[in-house]
Amino acid sequence: MIWQVFDNMEQCSAEEVQRLLKCVSSQRAEKAMSYKRLQHQYACLKAYDILHKMLEEQGVIAKAEPLYFDLSLHGKPYISRYPDVYFNISHCNYAIAVAIDSRPIGLDVERCYMPNDDFLRYTMNDNEIKQILTAEHPNQAFALLWTAKEAYVKMKGESIHQDIPRLLQNIDNQNVIFTSRVNAEKQYACSIVSQQ
Repeated sequence: MIWQVFDNMEQCSAEEVQRLLKCVSSQRAEKAMSYKRLQHQYACLKAYDILHKMLEEQGVIAKAEPLYFDLSLHGKPYISRYPDVYFNISHCNYAIAVAIDSRPIGLDVERCYMPNDDFLRYTMNDNEIKQILTAEHPNQAFALLWTAKEAYVKMKGESIHQDIPRLLQNIDNQNVIFTSRVNAEKQYACSIVSQQ
């Protein structure tokens, strides 16, 4: 498993979006330009750029080879020509994260924040709520748990469902590895989940 977090979001500009548009497949350019906000266009393009460079470095693709994606039954993208290469992309206003592996993988990056009580109870079980509320930095504790849940669901190729509080219960016997970290300075959390 290889992953990278890019958090130099100050590079976001109309000029950089135009530069990146010239370096991506037509499919990715269309996806990026479907976003209304410049920041989201940039994140979409930069994530593709990072993924492409990671795959080049691993010898999976040639330098100028464009990547084209198909979607699984549940909407998870995969690389059409390389169905045995698993990847995941996530971005927020603070960072872009990309991971590749030879097995299913999930990744999520989110800003650190403390949600309102309704959302907290909708997403977390009683033990997780206690863990968050007693943490030194509750916003970081919430972000770590939330990104772990999102990454787990993305690894499975599913979408978040109604029973979010129970998502990580009894996970010990499912042969998955969780890796999480917080960037306290830039206030984002990132979690990655892969199969053993």
